[in-house]
Formats: sequence, C-alpha cells, structure tokens
Amino acid sequence: MRNRQIWLPLLVVLALLTLVFYEHMKLQIALPASGWSRSVPLEAEAPLKLNTFVQKGQNAYHVYTTGQQVVHAVYDGALHVQQSEKLPAAVPEHSPLWADGKRVVYLQNGSLTESNGGEQKVMDTEVRGFLPSAGQLVYWKDAELYLWRADSGKRERLAAFSGKIFGAAADEASGSFVAVHQPDQTTAAFTLFKKAADGAYTQTKWPSLSFVGTEALDELQLVQTKEGPVVFYGTFSNAQGIKTYRAYEWQVKPDKPDEEQKPQLMRVKDRMYGTVFENPYDLQAVQRGDHAALLFIANGSRGGKNEGYNVYEAKKEDGAWVAERRSTTSGIPSQPFWIGDSVAWTHFADNTYKLYGATQDLSVVAKSREIQGEDWKGALYATMSALFGGIMMPIMAMLWLTVPVIFYVIVYFFRVDDLENGKMNWVEYVLLALYAATQLAFFMFSLDQARLLFAPAYLTFSGSFVVLPLLLAAVCFVLLRYVRHEEWGPLAAFFYYAGINILFISCLFGPFLL
Repeated sequence: MRNRQIWLPLLVVLALLTLVFYEHMKLQIALPASGWSRSVPLEAEAPLKLNTFVQKGQNAYHVYTTGQQVVHAVYDGALHVQQSEKLPAAVPEHSPLWADGKRVVYLQNGSLTESNGGEQKVMDTEVRGFLPSAGQLVYWKDAELYLWRADSGKRERLAAFSGKIFGAAADEASGSFVAVHQPDQTTAAFTLFKKAADGAYTQTKWPSLSFVGTEALDELQLVQTKEGPVVFYGTFSNAQGIKTYRAYEWQVKPDKPDEEQKPQLMRVKDRMYGTVFENPYDLQAVQRGDHAALLFIANGSRGGKNEGYNVYEAKKEDGAWVAERRSTTSGIPSQPFWIGDSVAWTHFADNTYKLYGATQDLSVVAKSREIQGEDWKGALYATMSALFGGIMMPIMAMLWLTVPVIFYVIVYFFRVDDLENGKMNWVEYVLLALYAATQLAFFMFSLDQARLLFAPAYLTFSGSFVVLPLLLAAVCFVLLRYVRHEEWGPLAAFFYYAGINILFISCLFGPFLL
C-alpha cells in the first residue's frame, strides 16, 4: 500500500492526540471539588464592575447587583432563579450597595443617596463609605460613625474617633459589628459595637494593631465563634514594585493588652494538591456551626498544568486551614459571597463582568457536567497549548540518538565497504538496541516523576517509565518491519524508527511534562 510509511504512524499519532484531548476534556468538565457543581451563570452582566448585596427572604435569597442598572434576582438555595427585575437606579461603579424591594441606597460623589422607584433623595453628605446589612446600614464620614435604620428612615450618630475611619465589618449572626479607625498611618484601632435585643448598640474598645514598613490594612471580616470574636483581615504592601497580599486570623482577647494580641498569618492549604496559597485576598467570612468558614481569591491549579485565580472556601480541620476550589470559570474572579450555602462571585473576561455561582444541589451538579460548546473549545485549546508546551520532549530525545550515531560512525569508519555492500545487516539491530537502552536509561535515571505531576494515572503507575517506553518501542519495531522499503540501509531504517518513536513519545508524555 502506497505511502504507508507516513499514514500508519499518523494513525498512531491521531490516536495519541485523541487520548490527550480526552484527558483535557475530563479536566474541562471536572467538578471543582467533590459534591460541588461547575460554575453556573447568574442573572447579572455588565461592562462595569459588579457590586452585590444579599437579603435573605422566606425560603429565598434576594440578590441585588449593580451594573448599568440594579438587577434584583430571587434565587432558591440551589441558585434557581425564581424571578428577576431591573431597578431604575444608576449606581456608580465603585459604590457599595444596600437594597430592599424597590429601595436602593448607594454613594454618589460623597452623597449617601436613596433611590425608590427612580426618585432620588440625598440622605447625607461627605460620606466616605458604608457597611450594608439587613434592615440598616452603618456609614461613616472622616471620623464619625452613623447608623441608618431602613424602617424609620432615621439616622443616629454612634461614635466619633480620633482618626479617620478605615471601615467596618459585621457578624451576620449576632448583628454586632466592629469599626476600625486609624489614629496614625501605622496603627489600626478597633471598637466593637454589640447589638442588644432592643436594637441598641453598646461600645467596647478593643486592642489596637500596629503595622510596619509598607504593610497596611486592606480588608476586614468579623465572625463570632464559640471561642469568642475572630477578626480576619487582609493587608497589602508594595515594596520595590512587588505587591503582596497577606491574610491574618486574629482571635481577639479584649481583656488583654495590645502586646499580647497575636494575629496569625494564615497558611491555607489546598486539599487536592497540598500547596499553600500565597497572597489570598477578597476575604469573606461567615459562621458555620461553631466555627468560621472563609471565602477568598488566590492563584492555584485549575486542573492539569492550567493555573489561574480561583474562588476557594476554607475551613479549619484539626487546627489547620484547608481549602477547596469553588470556581471553574476561566477569567478573573473577585468579590466572592454566599447565597445561603451556595457560593457566588463576580467574573471578569472579554471586558465584561458576569455573576457566577456554584452549589451542592445534586440536580445542578449533574447538569453542570453536561458538555457544552465552550467545553469543546476549551479542551481543544488546552490540547494545542499542551502540545506546544511539550516541545521539550523531542529536544531531550536528541540525547537518545547520541550513542547509536557514535557507534555507526565508528563502524562506518572501519567497515565502510561492508556496510555499503549490505554485508552488515546486524548493525541495524545494534543501533535499535542502543537507542532503546539509552532511552530507558533516560526515563529511569534522568526523568523525575515530579515532571509529570499532573499526568493521568496511566503515565505514572509504578514501572510506567519502563513499561511504556518498551511498549512504544515494540509498536515502532512492528511498524518498521511492516513498512520498510527494500532499498533502506541500516541507517535509514534506524532513523525512521527513531523518528516515529520520538514522535509517539512526545505525543504521549510531552503534553503532560512540566
């Protein structure tokens, strides 16, 4: 059969590439963690940054999202949309949001503004920020803290501090919150506002925290656990152009002096890969039973060699923080939050912000694993990228040719006439044997299993570095016997064998090589 020297190896290559594509498709539709769905789109999309506010209703969750308009969507605990509407309120891109029904509160040029059915009313001016919660919001000017109650529409001044207010964080379960002001650039002073049964607040001054160098407070979360109040806070530093985020856990001891407060730098480990996350940010804490759970953004594996920024949920297990991935989106996530026991976040890609979520509902989990058009594109792109990324394998394979070529040069130098007259056909088998021995030595002694960390199990089983090269060597030898041309000499036959063997090895191992 004509050209069988070409199309038979190409059939093997096609089979190997199909196997690579299959592995990347498995990664494409893999769940982020056991029992959690892949990312599902929610009811919000805009070219502007999205901010959200969640109100818990009766057997439902009201999610308000900013954009070109405010989107009010009602979800059940499985992220099924029950109803959706748009509210006529133009909320600035970087403003926080509070909403209830048709009422929307936001900041516009320092003015605390309420929009109700399109009618706007300025509630206060010179406002620097606010903390929304159910039925009320806490807002602040430079050093003054205020409370606004939604039912009465009235506001009251809660406190005045000696420095500018950085921000505040609330514990959803108790309704209490902590406010932070900065007497100077290196100090953060904390005050707890504890909510009583009648809705009034009592103040308790907490110890202060100090920061050194360029490190500064960046974000803040509060959770009341059975061990007492816990503050999760993030810092940001920029030294010599290197931006660093750090997350801390602070078990507050209100009755102890500042020097006895010992916030712990959080070391959160990826449950699947065992790596410790660096630079976690966008912290979101909530109480789950007796303990805290934490959402955050960090760079990590998305499966295989693919890495990117993901949404993670962390919990403490035996005193150590362990995290699982929640997002499978390909863009950049930000601002994760809970919708009941489900998780949602803002996703940015292609100059568009969208809202995505993940849930443990079994029907949603099953449906999310159905292959969509984007999955085919993603798997194909990942396969092509892996093939280009595996270019090191054929480069390393040049070493396997060294010993056979040296042997042939020596034989040719001393027995050139016998070679050209076809009297030394055994040379071909010696060349193949030397090549196979050199290749096996490379796999056994030079190639580290760690270079195939994300490879499928059929490439990394015990003895795979011996069994698979020998299996491919046998396949290549059979092909050589079948397609060999009668005019080929030992050297031509050897280079055909080596060429298809390197091609097969590169398609099998190369795409997964780190």
